[in-house]
Amino acid sequence: ADLDDADLDDVDLDDEDDDEDEDDDEDDVDLDDEDDEDDEDEAQAAMSDASVLVIPDVVGARAARLEARLAELGSVIVAFSGGIDSAFLAVTAARVLGPRASGVTGDSASYPEHHRQQALGVARDFALAHEIVPTWELEREGYRANAGDRCFHCKTELYGTLAELARARGFAAVADGSNADDRGDYRPGRQAARDHGVVSPLD
Repeated sequence: ADLDDADLDDVDLDDEDDDEDEDDDEDDVDLDDEDDEDDEDEAQAAMSDASVLVIPDVVGARAARLEARLAELGSVIVAFSGGIDSAFLAVTAARVLGPRASGVTGDSASYPEHHRQQALGVARDFALAHEIVPTWELEREGYRANAGDRCFHCKTELYGTLAELARARGFAAVADGSNADDRGDYRPGRQAARDHGVVSPLD
């Protein structure tokens, strides 16, 4: 049967209504997506603000404790291997104590050349008081045995040498770069440090 004009109008209107409903649905989806994005942006901004507020306080507090500990010691020889921990300690000690801080590197046939050059480079770049002294761990039977406690014998030689140097030159303490991250590891060298009264300001 043929459709009259009224029927055509009804069909057109219904189609337009459906299109409007679809548009409304799309608008709703877009708005929801925008809201979600806004929420994510706000959350990220809040996290960023928290980082800015909290992290510097923690770092600043730790730095202040380290500086106070070094100032309390008065003078110190830092067992300076050239690694990041002992380098950080040596640089901080030099800033706090000036000429009353010195970095000393033990040198022997067992000490890699690239470590020696690294220590020299850090000392030069930061204008540290620094010297290299000989150590003789290879003459120790316990070290030559190459057992699990070899590091104990190596550090015993090193810390014994530095302790004698500190006494001879009037330095109050020998310090190493051991820190809290080292506590859970098996490190026989820590026992050697305790045996010689070595302090660990980073711990």
